Amino acid sequence: MLDRMLCAKRRHRSTQPLGPVRLTASRAAVPCGGPVRAVTRTDQDGTTVGLLSDFVVATSEDALQYESFVPYGDRVLPDHFWRSHYKNVTPLALEILSAILRDEEPDAGLHRLEHVFHTEQTWLFRFPDELASLIAALDERTAAQVADAWARCGEVLSSPDELRPILLDLNHLSGQAQRSRCSLYLWVSL
Repeated sequence: MLDRMLCAKRRHRSTQPLGPVRLTASRAAVPCGGPVRAVTRTDQDGTTVGLLSDFVVATSEDALQYESFVPYGDRVLPDHFWRSHYKNVTPLALEILSAILRDEEPDAGLHRLEHVFHTEQTWLFRFPDELASLIAALDERTAAQVADAWARCGEVLSSPDELRPILLDLNHLSGQAQRSRCSLYLWVSL
């Protein structure tokens, strides 16, 4: 109950996605390959659809409710979660980030995000506490170095300048999760 009270009424940061292919200065998209292979698809009417990727600080109970708060289209939520929105950030990209932060070779068994729940078109993953702590400990200089290493990875098709804002948002959200005794989650939707 205390965790739920601590996480209630959180401010949020929102970035509106601009496109499904490249991350822009407004942090719209990071195209990465991953376990959710259909990163983009074309609907019957010819519209290209990308993977929505929301980073959310919540209790385990609230995280399971997150999808019900996300109205598709304008993506407006009650002032209840600390969060940040991107497009096409996959669990695989974050597992690679975990390996980089640990100075290890990527290993699905060691660096995997915790799968919490999924439907046909949505997935919810929890960041392991150790990964959230490593991200929370980043300073701007180290974040720049990590972004450089992350950009050199073959699975992440973005530049360091495109990845740095994601790392800084993750740093902020990881710190908030620690302070509020909540967890950091990745919610993705096709």
